[in-house]
Amino acid sequence: MLPVSVGTQNAWWGGPLYVVDGKGNRVQQVGGPDCDSASLTPTGFIACTSGQYAVTVRDTSGTVLWTTHVDGINALTLYISPDGQAISDGQKVETRSGGMVSLPQGFVVEGWLDSDTVMGRQYIGNGPDMSDLSWIRLSQATKINDLGFRGDFVGTLQAS
Repeated sequence: MLPVSVGTQNAWWGGPLYVVDGKGNRVQQVGGPDCDSASLTPTGFIACTSGQYAVTVRDTSGTVLWTTHVDGINALTLYISPDGQAISDGQKVETRSGGMVSLPQGFVVEGWLDSDTVMGRQYIGNGPDMSDLSWIRLSQATKINDLGFRGDFVGTLQAS
């Protein structure tokens, strides 16, 4: 990932991702030459920003699969579903086939559990306090399912 900066908070907002060979040489820019991103799904989907806040979902070669309407201000807050058919900018969720999905007010998406389930937390009142870690199924987007403990979602584990 470039540019590389060492820091503990807010140090990197996304940038080019590269495949490197065994000698450390850049072989290919993942997502194409105009793609800045913070992540790549295990199935090869990448959410790209292009400097104009436009967000596209691409495959690793750079083919644009679909153009989204979520905010691309910061690549770190873009979360793409494992199947590449939905994306979140942390505040909104959009599906490729159904458009924008209304989430409960104040719910902040932190990632995807599966292709129909977002994980995150909800702001409590007007302050900075957040609720317990929770999940929402897109098919029942108004229902927050509280897991009963404070924490943040950082990702899923995959068996190999």
